Amino acid sequence: MPITTYSELQQAIADWMNRADLSATIPNFIANAEARLNRRIRCRSMETSTSLSLNTEGQATLPSDYLEWRFLTVATSPASVPEFVEPDSPEFQYRHRPYAPPQYFSIMGTTIQVRPAYNGSATLYYYQKIPALSGSVTTNWLLTKSPETYLYAALIEGAIYLRDEAAAANYTELMVSAVDELLQEDRAGRNRRNPTPPLTPASKTMDLAK
Repeated sequence: MPITTYSELQQAIADWMNRADLSATIPNFIANAEARLNRRIRCRSMETSTSLSLNTEGQATLPSDYLEWRFLTVATSPASVPEFVEPDSPEFQYRHRPYAPPQYFSIMGTTIQVRPAYNGSATLYYYQKIPALSGSVTTNWLLTKSPETYLYAALIEGAIYLRDEAAAANYTELMVSAVDELLQEDRAGRNRRNPTPPLTPASKTMDLAK
């Protein structure tokens, strides 16, 4: 049976586990699988951006679906692209020019901050979490692109729940292989170029009458 929706994924998990008594627990397996996959996968389908309003301290709250930053632009004139540094680094603490456009940014908990402080707009480019499946969100890009990744990751959680170490190890191997294939496909897509059509010498023409 193809797996294209949340309900089909739940049924597939129950079928693979050969258990009809876990219907109330399977959604937890899926939620835990999403958390596991969010730690493993970074690909183009997760790339997005959002506008931020930096306060007078140069701070803004990260979006709720934030996983990892890619880069930040600040709407100075011209636009600034500050460098990421750790919040306890000398650069962030004091090695920046006052009254200059932001040179650095850092992340502390759910807050992003630029130094020197800038009060204005910025754009954060980042990796977002896999949209969580639910009764109202019945599919997402990962379930469409790689349903087996979802299935194996959820089966790991089911095996852990049942304390079946051998099954957990087997499903982990399958999930790792599925994730690797997904990421290889993503890298190939990034590097793919449209083929250049062969050039026809201007001095030659095709005589269709021959």
